[in-house]
Amino acid sequence: MRGWSERDGLLFFLMIRRPPRSTQSSSSAASDVYKRQEYEDAKNEQAFVEGRIATLEKMLRNARLIEGPDGDHDEVAVGSRVVLKDLDLGDVEEYTIVGSAEANPSKQRISNESPVGRAVLGKAVGSIVEVLVPAGTVKYQVLQIAR
Repeated sequence: MRGWSERDGLLFFLMIRRPPRSTQSSSSAASDVYKRQEYEDAKNEQAFVEGRIATLEKMLRNARLIEGPDGDHDEVAVGSRVVLKDLDLGDVEEYTIVGSAEANPSKQRISNESPVGRAVLGKAVGSIVEVLVPAGTVKYQVLQIAR
């Protein structure tokens, strides 16, 4: 539900701040290089915003709400918050497993399709998983699962 709300809010913001469609033709702006560049910049920004709006509308139109099982959180699933310990370095990290459209590694939200996400799906507390990363293989232990 969080991903839906974020995208719906972004769509609303973009639709409100959408730049007005320019009615100036490029031939009338051609006489002044500065105005022409300003016009091109406005056209490019408008195209970007329109494209982003179309993408968000499509995502929201095709979105499916995934509800996790009620009760105990015995296994990692999409929507789980999972605490992992790197067995080689001893580092402890907490991640939320999300769909690929909601992934944001800088906010500790990793995709269920990422190497770590894929490795921990279906695992229980205490499980040890090996993840193949560009630098080699990393071993994690699942310390905690929550929703």
